[in-house]
Amino acid sequence: PIGLLAIAWRDAAAWRSEEAYSRATLRIFPDSWRAHVNLATSAYLAKDFETGYAEAKRAAQLQNNVYSWGWVGMNAMFLPGHLDEAEFAFKKALALDPTRPETYKNMANLLKMAGRPEEAAAILEKMPQPIDASAADSKTSFALPQMN
Repeated sequence: PIGLLAIAWRDAAAWRSEEAYSRATLRIFPDSWRAHVNLATSAYLAKDFETGYAEAKRAAQLQNNVYSWGWVGMNAMFLPGHLDEAEFAFKKALALDPTRPETYKNMANLLKMAGRPEEAAAILEKMPQPIDASAADSKTSFALPQMN
């Protein structure tokens, strides 16, 4: 138990320092989408979903990418009345990068929360599977050059 408390304290301290660093970055570079995503992440971990949602939305306005939209969805899904916006955000993230399994899992969790388990199952069926390197056939595998 003491070890777990130490790990939790260390992780919380790391996110507090990340938050302070991101706020300092925004004072110098107010249009840093990465700093806004970092603040959205920190707010999500602190269960401050309103702040996380606002920071993620700002990041998505600055940079249309899977990370920004993913954090819009993650924060919005825990705000009352924002399930539709969370779904929109996850769809945007999937359209931008359909190879990220965590986006499929987040979308499925949202659909379960919305009482749509069949759609959640269908999303998970579309999730890309990790590549099994041992199953590669000789046409797709390659050999590294030998180094002496």
